[in-house]
Amino acid sequence: MLPSVLIYSESGWGKSTLAIQAFDPARVDYIGAEREAIAPAYVKRLNPWWPKVPDYYEALDVKKPYEELLGYARASAERIVSGKKAITVLDTLSSWADREMARIHKDGVRDD
Repeated sequence: MLPSVLIYSESGWGKSTLAIQAFDPARVDYIGAEREAIAPAYVKRLNPWWPKVPDYYEALDVKKPYEELLGYARASAERIVSGKKAITVLDTLSSWADREMARIHKDGVRDD
């Protein structure tokens, strides 16, 4: 099994840029949970692989955020198993968690 890596810090510290710079885009599925999470890939000075960018999927559903993200993650896992990809980047899960929490509250489920 391949290792998992979590990069966590406050907004603006370069986590997305690091993910763009660290891996050959041909080997990456990039799943963004906020609009334009992949933006650093389109900035030539930030992307050493320019003009290549990873395959990008936006998980922005507000009605079923969990199901949408799970679908993208499963599809990416299948591409890894088949050898088509090697890495999945999930970017800005805090935005996704906010949407999922809003959905849970809307459905009447209490925090506890």
